[in-house]
This record gives sequence, structure tokens and C-alpha cells, in this order.
Amino acid sequence: MYALVSGGGGSGLLAVLIFGLTLANVSNEAKESIAGAEQGILIFHSDLSFLVRSFFFVLLGASVAVIDSSYAIATVLILTGLVIARVISVCSTTWSLKSISWSERELVFWLFPRGLVNAVLAIQVAGKEPALVFLPEMALTVILVTNLLMVLGAFRFRLHPTV
Repeated sequence: MYALVSGGGGSGLLAVLIFGLTLANVSNEAKESIAGAEQGILIFHSDLSFLVRSFFFVLLGASVAVIDSSYAIATVLILTGLVIARVISVCSTTWSLKSISWSERELVFWLFPRGLVNAVLAIQVAGKEPALVFLPEMALTVILVTNLLMVLGAFRFRLHPTV
């Protein structure tokens, strides 16, 4: 996909991103209508989605470094905002879904999204605007820190399974 679109003069990264988003958003009705022998399609979909996510992580690791100290304050502010937004979103589920236990809410809190879409878009923006060359590095740093937070949460639940 990347090679075809890039060879045609388009943005290969955006083509892969759109393809991955399309695969990830297959409706539940479509997934449920596939039965028995067609289970292989779901497995293929899952494997292809994993491949696309792996491609983005390898791309980020190969082309972007961790942010330097000049943007550390902005990165910490972004991470703080993400944690605050996560707390607010998890607490708001309490009002709408009363059956969720405290331990389930805490587990949801630790499951930060990885932000791959933002990182890929940051690479595109940095390629067009030289003044924003720091954006991919900032996005990678935020992704790494949120992944580390998710690992810490996983260890917490491994040591103290409450769910």
C-alpha cells in the first residue's frame, strides 16, 4: 500500500493510516455476520491490523528520537493533560454506567491509547513545516511514557488482581 501510493506521488503514510483505520472500524454487525468457515477473515483482519501498528512503531523508532530537554516542559504539560483527561473520562463513566466496579475503573484508567495516528500525522506536519520539526519527537515521547504507564498498571494488576 505504502509503495503503490508513494510511487504514484501520494502520501504513503496517510494511505497506510487510512487503510488501517478502515480495517479497525469494520462494524460489529459485519464481524458478527461472518461465521464458521469465514472465521479466517477475522484472523486475517487481526493480523493485518497488528502488522500496520507494527509498521508505525518501527517507522517511529527508526526515524524519530526522544524529545530533548528544550521541549521537556511542553511534553510534561501534554502528559499531565492526558492523565487529567483520562481521570475525567473514567470518572464520567461512573455516572453513566453504574455497574462498573472501582477496580474495573482503575483498570480502564491504566489503558492509555497509544497515539499512533497522532505520531504519523506529526511526521507529515513536520515534513511540510520545518518550524514544527519537534512534533514527531514529542509524539514519540508521549507514546513511550503512556506505554510505560500502561505497563506499570499491568504489573499492578498482575500483583494485585482485583478484577
